[in-house]
Amino acid sequence: MKFANCLVLCFLPMMLIASMSPPRGIMPDQIISGVNALRASQGLAPYVVDSWLMSYAQEHAEYMASLGHGTHTHSDGVVPWEIGLQENVAGGTAGWVTTDFIINQVWADPGHGKVLTGYASGEVGVGVASNDVDVYVSLDVRPGGESYAPTQRATSLGNDAADADPTAVSGTPRPPVPLVTVTPLADGSVYHIVGTGQTLWDIAQAYGITVDRLLLLNGFKDENETIYVGQRLLIELPPIAVTVTVSHLPSATPTIDPTQLTPAATMTATPPAIPTQPPVPSPTPTETIDDAKIRSERLTSTLLLVAVIMAGFILLYSLAFRGTRRY
Repeated sequence: MKFANCLVLCFLPMMLIASMSPPRGIMPDQIISGVNALRASQGLAPYVVDSWLMSYAQEHAEYMASLGHGTHTHSDGVVPWEIGLQENVAGGTAGWVTTDFIINQVWADPGHGKVLTGYASGEVGVGVASNDVDVYVSLDVRPGGESYAPTQRATSLGNDAADADPTAVSGTPRPPVPLVTVTPLADGSVYHIVGTGQTLWDIAQAYGITVDRLLLLNGFKDENETIYVGQRLLIELPPIAVTVTVSHLPSATPTIDPTQLTPAATMTATPPAIPTQPPVPSPTPTETIDDAKIRSERLTSTLLLVAVIMAGFILLYSLAFRGTRRY
């Protein structure tokens, strides 16, 4: 009995430690090894690990884990291609997604595949972070050398992809179909029909919008949302038409019907009495009535005097003439 108790006491701490240790998940070096193995299978030189790209990718992986969804927009608001980098991101339930699943299924389309095998050489950095539910991976590449046109890895797409596209069969290359934009509908909305090999990133770039806006318009959770050939994606909402209806407003000029007017009693208005104000003296002197009377009397006296004098002269002349004749 004592021996059994001793065994329990000895192995119990070891069991507790084992249960508390997190399971080994995806590691950055595993992603880099898997990508370089894929490149080697296509005759390409391996990507060289760059310390700055490693820290850059790790910071973005932690940023995505804090957000709870994948994105190419980093915490500083910059997307990698604005600074000469190419980037793949992925996410999934921790403990379920694997390195092989991310490289050979999540990143199997032409858009993601170009980052893995689309360049003859380059430098690489990988970051991995997780929250309570999901794990997020960021792979950043600084391309070098000339571009290389990779073949489509059709064998890694799985049965679902083969069913969606009959040309996706083992050993048969599947070149991507050129992405052609569509014209707006009559209401101004724009819908895109997904073609073979097209990704959310390709579609967003073709229409000049961000991937985040494309996700928002179509209700997608993150960039890892599965799209299929023939799917209808909303690119642009129809413009909002604003209609203003004005009613029950009085007219600016009221209309009066003469037949509806009632004649009113005629009233004679008496003008108000205007108060008499004393004359205002004019600055120019004017002749008064008394002055005119005086002038008239003087003129009459003068004329009378002249008449008397003349009568006197006439009388004297007559007397003198008679006297001359008498002598």
